[in-house]
Amino acid sequence: MKNSTIVDIKEFYLGRIACINFDFNKRNAFSLENTQFLKEALDKVLTIKSVRCMISNSTTPGYFSDGFS
Repeated sequence: MKNSTIVDIKEFYLGRIACINFDFNKRNAFSLENTQFLKEALDKVLTIKSVRCMISNSTTPGYFSDGFS
């Protein structure tokens, strides 16, 4: 997708914890493309039945969100 690329989805503790690391252009952080991109990544995390998802953004130093549990 333009202005966003998936870096990695990692699974920890037998898939119970997943981490999505993404790289967004700050100016377009909430664009329709990026929203769709995140939805697809979260759908994949839900498919592996993780109980917690952590989200980090490579373009914002120190940005880390404990998404859901």
